[in-house]
Amino acid sequence: GGGGVSFPGFIGDLRRKGLDIVLVIDGTKSMDFVMADVKARMAQLAVRVRQLVPIARVGVVVFSGKGEPLDIQPLTLSTAKLQAFLGSIQARGGGEWQENTLGAVQAAVTKMDWKPYARKVIVLIGDSPPEKEDFAPLGTLIRDFKHNNGTLSGVDVMEEEHERFENEFSIRVHNVKPKKIGPLPEFARQTQAAYKVLAVEGGGSIRSLSHDADINQQVMILVFGDKWQEEVSRFASR
Repeated sequence: GGGGVSFPGFIGDLRRKGLDIVLVIDGTKSMDFVMADVKARMAQLAVRVRQLVPIARVGVVVFSGKGEPLDIQPLTLSTAKLQAFLGSIQARGGGEWQENTLGAVQAAVTKMDWKPYARKVIVLIGDSPPEKEDFAPLGTLIRDFKHNNGTLSGVDVMEEEHERFENEFSIRVHNVKPKKIGPLPEFARQTQAAYKVLAVEGGGSIRSLSHDADINQQVMILVFGDKWQEEVSRFASR
């Protein structure tokens, strides 16, 4: 099939027009476990994506609090460049609960040399919501990106982060893992809700990062779309 009717047709279209992916990652200390996973798996992720779309390019924006500089790796075909960039990133304190999501997404939209006819995908990975006053301009930015053949999706890390925290706290205090993980705190639920709103605005979706789902598979499903989840999951697990 052609024209996106089937998965081969969809991939064939991407091979002609291009696929540009930008990971926008919260680089604060609480996201260490995610950043470590991204660093360890970036080469595999790039290889997997390019097995399907050889001309696919990947870029990265790493952000923290407002007023702190963004780390930007432009879209590239070079896996070595991506690995070198991520290897140079050091976690920052992140003195605020709400990080500079607006500035990071703005950089992803405006500072990358997106191919005009390519499928353009931003994958947002973080553990805090945008500041309240940033929601309106962020929504406008994302909707404009969507109208330009772009998609913004998110990876929900809150369940995994909360479980890790509860386990580590219990082991430190009681020398044993808790029998039961407590409910998500309010700030975590707020973050989940914010990411869902942003994904809807961006025409994308949310994938949860949990102990039984690695980040590469989640990102690949977001990149190619939920419609092709079964095909992408099967391919990513090879």
